[in-house]
Amino acid sequence: MTGYQLKITIKGSKPPIWRRVVVPQRISFADLDAVIECIFGWEHAHLYEFYFPKERVYISMPDDFDSDFGADFDEKFDADKACIDSWIEAGDKFEYTYDFGDNWEHTVLVEKLVPYENRYAYVIKSKGPYMIEDCGGIWDFYEYIDEACEFDLDEANEKLKHMEFEEFEDSEDFRGDGRRGGQEVYEDFFRKLRYEMAGGERIPPLELLLKDVFSGYKKENLVMIAKLHGFSRYSKFKKNELAEWLANHLLDKVYMKHMLESITRYEIQHFEASMEGGEFISEELVSESLFLCSYGAYNPLSGMLQIPKDVREKYQKLCTLDFRQKLEKEWKLIDYCDSAVYLYGIIPVNKLIEIYQHYEEETVKEDAVYAIAEKFDGEIGEGFLHEEMLMEGQFLEDGICQALLEDQKDIPYYIPKDKEEFLMYGEEECQEPDEHTGKFIIYLQDRYRLDYTEALMVFYELQSAIRANFQIPRLLGLLADMLADWHKGLNGRKDIKEAETQLKNLQNYTRVIRYRGYTQKEYLNMQSPERMQRGKVIAFPGNKKIYPNDPCPCGSGKKYKKCCGKK
Repeated sequence: MTGYQLKITIKGSKPPIWRRVVVPQRISFADLDAVIECIFGWEHAHLYEFYFPKERVYISMPDDFDSDFGADFDEKFDADKACIDSWIEAGDKFEYTYDFGDNWEHTVLVEKLVPYENRYAYVIKSKGPYMIEDCGGIWDFYEYIDEACEFDLDEANEKLKHMEFEEFEDSEDFRGDGRRGGQEVYEDFFRKLRYEMAGGERIPPLELLLKDVFSGYKKENLVMIAKLHGFSRYSKFKKNELAEWLANHLLDKVYMKHMLESITRYEIQHFEASMEGGEFISEELVSESLFLCSYGAYNPLSGMLQIPKDVREKYQKLCTLDFRQKLEKEWKLIDYCDSAVYLYGIIPVNKLIEIYQHYEEETVKEDAVYAIAEKFDGEIGEGFLHEEMLMEGQFLEDGICQALLEDQKDIPYYIPKDKEEFLMYGEEECQEPDEHTGKFIIYLQDRYRLDYTEALMVFYELQSAIRANFQIPRLLGLLADMLADWHKGLNGRKDIKEAETQLKNLQNYTRVIRYRGYTQKEYLNMQSPERMQRGKVIAFPGNKKIYPNDPCPCGSGKKYKKCCGKK
């Protein structure tokens, strides 16, 4: 049996609010809606809809089902009668919208297929709180965010465990053209069309001008593009006049340079590939990039983005070698910010500069780093700029920030030998299993008969707790809670001792924020006997709150309120 690992993100949320969840195969889209509403805190009070941009297909609840398909090729299906296996596979991305008034849009990425035996869903990781119903949508949400309830991963998984889904039976072939509901037919059609359009080779460059491309749009679409760019005084124009006016503004040297300074390396890679003759690119990716949808002509039937002649010429003039090198340097700085925040939790900007110069063997000005940090504040992984330091959001409170800085005092920063290793932590947002930590996954598979996906869920959860400096008693409790989800447990002293041994090994080789990126084993090896007597380690906030009657995270065996809680 297998399942789908999905990453579901609230569109427009900064920092991103998301859940990584595994769902079983052969469930309906109505079942998938139930999972999404549960893990984001929606109250089943509004209509919902799934949308597949490539196929131009809507899958809706029966109350919203009608025969008016809208534009050509747009189709609708009943969520109760549509099986997710008919529409999704690894690498796919589609949309889910809840409440058409507040218009909560979610992006659903199918990360991969994984071994999975259960008939209920399971959340692996998460970022961000539960959402707030009827608050006015994503922008008004941040006015009430202090009222949002903290997401409780254990509580969510407990609810999901009681939502077992029956295996979907194909009572009818709702597409009428074979396996996967006709998906293969669509893919063959697109593949054939792309080949024919390109004559078996690359599509020739588009010779139209940007104003000609815009002339083929509806006026309301041109108005929307103008609004998204913050332009004004366009309401007086007729459609063709607006098309020319909008193209001139977008091609203005100063404005286009400003747009280029704001895009990601992935946007520019797709743009340049499209300039050279085109590559297949999803409609979803184009629609999420203001730059690509403003400066390119996208054909949803071919899946190709083509760049108008005048846009290509303007880009070649603006994107000089010096300008491109400036962009590359900015992107590189963002990568360093991501990794530093993951490893150290908090890092002064001047120390980040020192690390950058260590690996790159080139100087960078402090003003440049501040400009990047301010520009992407809150979007550098979980990073925020606060009082000349980059830090994870959980350390923004002064008390927590100062406590961590005090605890890290005199501990050097862990600087990996290889630049690739350093940058990997920010890119992956985790520490991948290696020859040391991977033994814990094997232990879970052999001792508790967990499949690889289940073992990996437990591994990442415990690794995250160790990174936040949880100690063995707390980790044992966390492990027992997670094993209970599969109706397994730590039974007897032998089980507990074995688990404790495995957790200590995992703890020894996991990089910890308190130790500024060092593992516990590395940290203890560099300590003198005097420094090792400095005092007990106190855990910092992780995935769970510490309640007064919890075991104290320092490992004393006492209740928190009777131990470190007194301080």
